[in-house]
Amino acid sequence: MSMRKRWWGNVTGVYRSTPLDRSWSGSRIVAVVGPLEGLTADEVQSRLSTIVTSSATPRIAIAPSQSQACWPYRPDLIDDAVHVVADTASIDLGAFLTGIGHRQGRRNPTDVFVSGGFLAVEYPHAVGDGHYGLSIIGALAAGLPELPSDLPHTVVWRALWRHYARRPALLRSLWTLRKEQRRRTSGISEAGAVADWRSLRRVATRRFDARQIGRLQDWVDKHAPDSTRVAVMSALWLAALRSVQLPIDEHVVVLFNCRRYLPREYAAALGNFAIGIPLRIGTLPPDQITAQLRKVTETGWPIMSIGIGALRSLLGGFTRTRAAEPDVGTERIRLSVSDMGRLPFDHLPWVRDAPQLATAFVDLDRPDAMTLLISDTTNSRNVSVTYCEATVSGEVVEAALDRMYTELTELLSAL
Repeated sequence: MSMRKRWWGNVTGVYRSTPLDRSWSGSRIVAVVGPLEGLTADEVQSRLSTIVTSSATPRIAIAPSQSQACWPYRPDLIDDAVHVVADTASIDLGAFLTGIGHRQGRRNPTDVFVSGGFLAVEYPHAVGDGHYGLSIIGALAAGLPELPSDLPHTVVWRALWRHYARRPALLRSLWTLRKEQRRRTSGISEAGAVADWRSLRRVATRRFDARQIGRLQDWVDKHAPDSTRVAVMSALWLAALRSVQLPIDEHVVVLFNCRRYLPREYAAALGNFAIGIPLRIGTLPPDQITAQLRKVTETGWPIMSIGIGALRSLLGGFTRTRAAEPDVGTERIRLSVSDMGRLPFDHLPWVRDAPQLATAFVDLDRPDAMTLLISDTTNSRNVSVTYCEATVSGEVVEAALDRMYTELTELLSAL
């Protein structure tokens, strides 16, 4: 059920998309948080309207186009964007996110869903990355009057200069690292076309409570003390997938937030500034994965990838969108991992003593793709897996998640 419609009128000007924006054209993200106290659709609608009118160029109202580089602002659609979903006593976040992702009807620039104490936001990936989604859902849940400012279009050049001007030798290290990580395609065969595979995307979720997080941290402190969270969780999930006999590509795409290469003033700025880097992880333990991730960060591979895309766009003119999503998969799962870290949600009106849940549906770009999303709140580590049921059954994913939870130290110790 949508809320009452108002008319905001047209906003002068358009948004000039970046090459990275256009690479995500057609993809959408659904983020959810809850349970929260005092959440109502009327209050969320009021907060959304306040955010939209706080700027003459509200990012939350951008309507991406697959055929144009400049995209209009459509604040007039925002009042059709708040939807009430039937409340249930016990919500299945995976099913909730899957249902939003597959619903019929028009997609607005941003759509918001309220179900009891849970708040979900669906937005185009072309408008912003995961950091942007956190900003929207945090503002709507806490009643913040506006979103942070946008990243300037020239920020990529500034980031490249900051990283390489004083250490040009890093460029040689980057070239060497890229050669080491080059994909070996021999021995990987196609699994055949999958008709209408996008309708078979699913989400499964798990919550690690304080006891399980403590068990995991004890193992890390003893066996891999300098390992990062994303390295530990990637190794754990890969081990869980292998334990249920699922074939996995040795390359794993790890998402890097490139705001790390910017001055602190841009830490909260909005836009697309995260990119995935394919790394040959295979059966590596967490400490060795961590070493790889640090090499990637140090050499500047992520920001260089964004810079190359921007340069190609400047030299070659407007590129319409990324290549059409293939409907042919391989015989192996292609995993992507995104660690959102400790979420900045301590100030939200959480239901007292309830598990603090916050996760997302991250869209897939092919039928053999799978995404692992990790996010921490005060009393939970939230894990979500987006997958295509034509490639891997839900029963297998659930079994791997069960083992990831119950056998975490055994799986890690076997690496």
